[in-house]
Amino acid sequence: MVVDDDPDVREVLALLLDKAGFDTIEADSGAQCLELLAAARPSVILLDLMMPEMDGFEVCRALKRDPATAEIPVIVVTARDDNGSRMRAARLGASDFLVKPVSSERLIGRVKAQLEMVETMRRTQATIEKLAAKPQGLPEGRLQPRARARVKGRRRG
Repeated sequence: MVVDDDPDVREVLALLLDKAGFDTIEADSGAQCLELLAAARPSVILLDLMMPEMDGFEVCRALKRDPATAEIPVIVVTARDDNGSRMRAARLGASDFLVKPVSSERLIGRVKAQLEMVETMRRTQATIEKLAAKPQGLPEGRLQPRARARVKGRRRG
């Protein structure tokens, strides 16, 4: 999902994602983003910070507070290049922060990295659940801890 109030920026970002093989949903405001999420679950959200009415910080806060959308990675794509904005976005749960103009290689690389992290987290969670469901204890004669060997020697003193 691409969320930006500037139609030209939205179009360029969506085109870059489309060329890389991603399906895109576009939203021209924070409010429209939240409305569209009632019916769609994007794998990642590209979010501008400077939008009228509901800025990107407010959108990110709303996304991360809602259990239905909290796990969707949010990549901030903004013209703001200050540490305060970076820190605030990170505190609100943004996964990454890119400054406009952003190269297609960097954008696609970051999107893919976020998707890979989500997939790794899903696999890890599935493994944890699978291990938690196994009966406690080890099968007889397998993987039993060895008795600790004692080393004899003289004490130095």
